[in-house]
Amino acid sequence: MARGYTWDMNNVIRPDFRKEPATFTVEVSFDPECSMWVGECEALCFVTEAQTFEALCERVWLVAEDAGHENGLSIDVADMRLIFVHQETAGRRAVG
Repeated sequence: MARGYTWDMNNVIRPDFRKEPATFTVEVSFDPECSMWVGECEALCFVTEAQTFEALCERVWLVAEDAGHENGLSIDVADMRLIFVHQETAGRRAVG
């Protein structure tokens, strides 16, 4: 049976809303020196980069589950929630 679901007496599958998803924050910044977007997640112990913000988000999803497993967390990507936080200052604004 799929994790996060329960069966009732009528053989109906119901989501288990008591289960909290594993939520991780990914801090996103733009590095103007190398023109790359950088994503860092301390809880999953990874840093990765890509040329666009959209590509960075895709890359983070690819490495997040593996990073969790490498750090001893048994988390299925289906149970994972990522919060992308992008903060910038006037002096470090992304151009283009």
